[in-house]
Amino acid sequence: MLAICVRMLCLGLLVTSMSGCIQQLSWVSISDRLLLSDESNEDLSPEFRAARRQFGNRTESVMLSYAALQESQHNYAEALQTYREIAEAYPDAVAAHLGMARIEESTGRFTQAEEILTRLADRRHQLDSKSEQMQVLIEQSRFYSRRSNWSAAIPALEAACSIDETSQEGRYELGLALVRSGDLDRGLGHLSYAVGAPAAHYNIAWMLHEQSRDQEAVVWLQQAMQQPDQQTAEKSARLLAEIRGAHPALAGMSGDTSVQQTAGVLDGPSSPIRSAVATDLDYSPVRTADFHSAAGHR
Repeated sequence: MLAICVRMLCLGLLVTSMSGCIQQLSWVSISDRLLLSDESNEDLSPEFRAARRQFGNRTESVMLSYAALQESQHNYAEALQTYREIAEAYPDAVAAHLGMARIEESTGRFTQAEEILTRLADRRHQLDSKSEQMQVLIEQSRFYSRRSNWSAAIPALEAACSIDETSQEGRYELGLALVRSGDLDRGLGHLSYAVGAPAAHYNIAWMLHEQSRDQEAVVWLQQAMQQPDQQTAEKSARLLAEIRGAHPALAGMSGDTSVQQTAGVLDGPSSPIRSAVATDLDYSPVRTADFHSAAGHR
C-alpha cells in the first residue's frame, strides 16, 4: 500500500510540473470515473488502475511521461513494466511499444527489441497517423543502423520516405545510412534536401573523418567551404585545420579539388561510425548545421 501511495505521489508531482497548476480528480468527469473502474483491465497493476481512476483520459500521456522519467533515471525494470501496462491498456500507444524496444535494446535483449519493432512495422498501416507510421520505420532503421545492418536499415528508411518524401527527418536519416553504407552520391542528394548542400558536404566529411578517411574528408570540406553558408564554412575550416594538423601531408591538397575526382575511392565500404546526431534521444527534424555532429569541438 505504501508503494502505491509513493507512486501516485510521484505521478501527481510529475503532472503538476507539466501543467504548471495543481489539479486533482477534477480533471476526470463523473462518466470517466465510471468507465475507468477497477473491474477493467484486470491484468493491470493496482497502481496503474489507480492512476486511471485519478487521471481519466489523461492517463496515457501521464503514464508515458512517468515511464520516460523512469527510463531517464535508468530504472529500466520499472520503466519496462510501465510501458507494458500502457501498451496493455492502450494497444495503439506507439510510444509505449517504442519505449519497450529501447529498454530491451539498452539491456542487451536485442532479439526482443527487434521483435517489438518488427511487429510495429508490420502493422504500421493500421495506424491512423502518417507521422506515427514514419516514426515506427525510422526507429526500426536506427536499430539496424546501430548494428551497421544497412541492408535492413535502408529499406526501412525508404519506406518511411515513401510515406512523406518531404520529411526532413526521414531524408536526413536515409542520407546518413546511405553514406555509411558507401553510397555517397545518393546520400548527398538526401542530405542536401534535408539540411542544404553545404551542411550535407560537411556531414559527409565528418563521417569520413570518423572512418579515418581524412584525405577524402578534406575534399568534401573544401566543397562545403566554397558554398554560401558561413556557419558551416567556419565548422568546416575548424575540422580541416584539425585534420591537416594531424596529417601535415594533406596541407598541400588544392582547394580546387573536386568531389568527382575521388569518386573511385569514395565508393568503398564504410566502417561503423558514431551517429552524426548529437544525442540518442533527440529525434527532432534536422534543419540547420547546429544539428550536425560538431566536428572539431571536442
